[in-house]
Amino acid sequence: MLLLESQLERPAGQVTPEYVQALLEALFPPGYPFSRAMIPYALPHRELTLALRRLTRAGHLCAATRRVHYRPAPSPLSRPRQPGALLVARAHLYPHVVSPRGDEALELLGLRTPKSRPGPHTFISTAAQQTFLYGAQPIQIRKVPPDVLALGSGPAGLALSALYYLGRDTATRSTVRDIQRALPTQEWDVLAAHAGQTDRMPGWLRELILAEHLT
Repeated sequence: MLLLESQLERPAGQVTPEYVQALLEALFPPGYPFSRAMIPYALPHRELTLALRRLTRAGHLCAATRRVHYRPAPSPLSRPRQPGALLVARAHLYPHVVSPRGDEALELLGLRTPKSRPGPHTFISTAAQQTFLYGAQPIQIRKVPPDVLALGSGPAGLALSALYYLGRDTATRSTVRDIQRALPTQEWDVLAAHAGQTDRMPGWLRELILAEHLT
């Protein structure tokens, strides 16, 4: 349940690091990356920035990127848990959608054998193309049309981006059938409903999905 800001006693005048720390502890579990844009309260930008900087220097927060922090493990004896690159990218670019690339989506759906990919993490997004650092590791963002990520980054969204990745010359009824088997029923229904309702999906893709759905 989302904590209401009124449940924390907000200090008079300046927002203190202690107040921000209590707010973050109520909102985000240890190891979960967040950016300022994900804090659902209207706090003064400068004061929040200073509080985050001071909490990081004191060891109460860890910096993942120039925009993203996460809370460390609660016990000094606990091993710090670093968040995954995809979660960090989503926090960094919030509220934009960030998702695995189409080829990785196929792997996550079990339709291809996972491959080892040395080099930078690369994701697709509705945000502008860019590269930023997560520690020493670059994260690359490739911009795609909003239609590719129209269903977000859940299972139905992965299926949609995988089909766009395959394209008209590679995607077949057999491919769509495999995707239907890989998806939970409710996620397949989301994909089929989207195909039946949107006017922005290419005709070849709509026909493939609906033909399989109506079989």
